[in-house]
Amino acid sequence: MRKRTRIIGLGSYGSSIVNAISEQHLASASSLVAIDSDYRNLSRMKCVRNRVLLGEGKGAIGTLASFDFGLALAVHYRKKIEPLFESGRNIIVTGSGATGWGISRILIKSGLLKRSALILQMPFWFEGTRRMIKAAENLRLAKSMKIRTIALNEDKTMKNYRGKKGMNENNLFDKARQEFIEKIKEVYHEEKLLR
Repeated sequence: MRKRTRIIGLGSYGSSIVNAISEQHLASASSLVAIDSDYRNLSRMKCVRNRVLLGEGKGAIGTLASFDFGLALAVHYRKKIEPLFESGRNIIVTGSGATGWGISRILIKSGLLKRSALILQMPFWFEGTRRMIKAAENLRLAKSMKIRTIALNEDKTMKNYRGKKGMNENNLFDKARQEFIEKIKEVYHEEKLLR
């Protein structure tokens, strides 16, 4: 029996992208997983059946942008997370937030992403230097572990479309997000062929 390729969203950004993929019917519902530490965010992911909460019920409020807390949560819930990555090929989708950063860091170091592709949304310029540094740390670590890594930068996408006919501030983010989803779709089909 062939193992399926899954798309796993880490943190709020990764989970919201997985939800959008489900809404657009770009992958089967059974191949999508959302992992987050914010109960409210996960409860909004109506199109994703496989949701994993790192926290205790409705009281789970996320990491509050603390990278130390994000890493601590990932370590604490490691036994809950790791079985999702032990078989098949996975496409890991995450932004530069603390939960996604912490989980991906633990998974990279554990060697569980050897057969996976990591797609990281780099921080926007206004999110600050610390997020940029943390994202770069995970990229370097993943590459050193020979994990297929793709870093996308929405700032560049937005710059390419700014001033074009029909584009305004309201739909620039949507355009950048859709390009991110298109890249995931491309990798998803490649990974399915590699199985």
